[in-house]
Amino acid sequence: MKLTEFCEKSIGVPFVEHGRDSNGWDCWGLVCCAYKEIYGIDLPDFHEKYVSTTHINIVKKAVTDGIEYVLLNGWKLVDDQQEGDIVVFFMKGHSIHVGLAIDAYKVIHVEDGIETCLQKTTDFRTEGIYRHGC
Repeated sequence: MKLTEFCEKSIGVPFVEHGRDSNGWDCWGLVCCAYKEIYGIDLPDFHEKYVSTTHINIVKKAVTDGIEYVLLNGWKLVDDQQEGDIVVFFMKGHSIHVGLAIDAYKVIHVEDGIETCLQKTTDFRTEGIYRHGC
């Protein structure tokens, strides 16, 4: 499956805390499903790391663990956003949100209260951009 196909079928999928499939997902669940379906890469689930996305410090720790995982497993922190990169964003003053880059300017993401959508990366404050296999 190509990223464009994944995006077409995913737009409008609702936010579901701990969701890990196209019936509903949280931001990391969306990235996990995309990587599995598009690239055949299994990312760690991390759903056991937090009870609710409302617990900011716990979610921040889960995102930090995710960043640590990708950096130890063939991923690199990069400056230029490209298709397939994982983009980590600041929300509520913390690195607690992720999206998947669809090109140099947009991400597909989902958050509580907002269904899966495409959005300009510049609408967010970016913590880092992580690329697999570079």
